[in-house]
Amino acid sequence: MPRYSYRCTMCDQVSEFERPFGHLGEEPCPLCGNVAKRVFEVFAEAPRIGGGACSGGCGPDLSAASAAGQASYPG
Repeated sequence: MPRYSYRCTMCDQVSEFERPFGHLGEEPCPLCGNVAKRVFEVFAEAPRIGGGACSGGCGPDLSAASAAGQASYPG
C-alpha cells in the first residue's frame, strides 16, 4: 500500500499514512488532532535541453547563438 504525506492545516505537522491508491481524503493530525490534508509532490522534472538522457542531442544546437547573446528557443 502506498504512503502519502499529509500536512496539518493548524500546526503544519507533516505526517505519512499508508492509504489505498488515489485516496484523497483528510486525516487527523497525530500531533494536534486537527485536519491534515494530502500533500501533492512532484517526483520528476522534464529534461533540460542539452542534458538528461539525451546527452545534448535532443534539442537545437544553441551553443554558437548563446555565446553571441542571441539564443532563442523555438516557440
